[in-house]
Amino acid sequence: MDHQLRIQHNPIHYAVLLLLAVQWGRVLPMPILNQSVCTSALLLTETLQHEASQLLDNYVLTHQFQADSIPEYVPDANVNGSSPAERLYSIAVQEMRFYRHLRVVEEYTIDFWANPDPSLQEAFTTAINRLSTHYQKIGELLNAVDPNFNSPTMPAPPDLSIEGGYANKHYGWGVLSNLKVLLNNVEQELRSVCGEELQNL
Repeated sequence: MDHQLRIQHNPIHYAVLLLLAVQWGRVLPMPILNQSVCTSALLLTETLQHEASQLLDNYVLTHQFQADSIPEYVPDANVNGSSPAERLYSIAVQEMRFYRHLRVVEEYTIDFWANPDPSLQEAFTTAINRLSTHYQKIGELLNAVDPNFNSPTMPAPPDLSIEGGYANKHYGWGVLSNLKVLLNNVEQELRSVCGEELQNL
């Protein structure tokens, strides 16, 4: 008891304890997230992965096109940031970019090729709608991780000038290919952010 009182009344000891508490606070894991938020985000990711993969396969089959490189004007598939909130923010913004590009690819496909395969049109619609739902879900997860973090905002539409059948096919293939890679990265990030809650799903 005497030892406790001496610590409480000694300002140096108190300052040291306060400093240690602050330092410990910096390395403590983030609060446990609501399991339903994590679970729904991952399940939605897996559904979108499947739909994006189907869309890519359908695109390749319809246009008989694959390439060895991604055009430089296609968004990359990287997730950036050092903290969970920064990485979730990066995911949301990246998905918004791909949403914009998917709309362009869809328009090119419809406009450039008369009467495109209805199944390809349906696959575009499904993937685009699901991607929109997904980046909104990532925004909810970001808010759960850090309510004070900036909300992701939709980037401007891509300013592109693509001419010719080959260039259109290459662009579309590149967007769909990188989207597939991005979603694989997103799944890994979600499992990391949400921790053990998602490991057995």
